[in-house]
Amino acid sequence: PDYRKNLEVELKEIADSEMWRAGAAVRALRPERANDKK
Repeated sequence: PDYRKNLEVELKEIADSEMWRAGAAVRALRPERANDKK
């Protein structure tokens, strides 16, 4: 069955969102860097 594939997709989406939130938190802590890359 493809429940395994669905599980992998969900885990990947969760991991991607976690990385995005971690990156956003880092950028929030370093505003001088955030202004460089727009």
